[in-house]
Amino acid sequence: MSPFQRSAIFSSVCLLLSACGAEPTQPANTSPANTTPAPAPVNIELPAELAGADLRAGQGEYAKCRACHTVDTGGPNRVGPNLYGIFGQATAQNPKFRYSKPMQNSDIVWDIPTMDQWLANPRTFLPGTSMIFVGVRDDTKRKNLMAYLYVQTGGEAQND
Repeated sequence: MSPFQRSAIFSSVCLLLSACGAEPTQPANTSPANTTPAPAPVNIELPAELAGADLRAGQGEYAKCRACHTVDTGGPNRVGPNLYGIFGQATAQNPKFRYSKPMQNSDIVWDIPTMDQWLANPRTFLPGTSMIFVGVRDDTKRKNLMAYLYVQTGGEAQND
């Protein structure tokens, strides 16, 4: 491998790591300028575990995820898979995404408790995963993120 190739790979990895782990630079409880509005009310009822979550704050937490994931119906895969319909599904269900071997071989079903553990620290939850995100350590931020993802990915309605 040439020095140029090593440099390009190193730069790409650094860019991905900085995008996935970046913290918001604005003070808490303020609206960032030039961002999308808060999620529109939808007819998806949050599970009891997510009651009281702040969807706007969850949307802010999702900013750490959107470089690698989309949440729209039929959205594209990026470095990570599209997450639409994830709740209630077993792992590695997107046929157009190449999952890590540990993810392919797991028997995980994405429910709220499992997603909570995963988002707290993916690398310790599933050793060998290719997800480089360090996790959301704060319980409230993680709950807000899960509520936002639940709503934006269709909840479990399509999986019933």
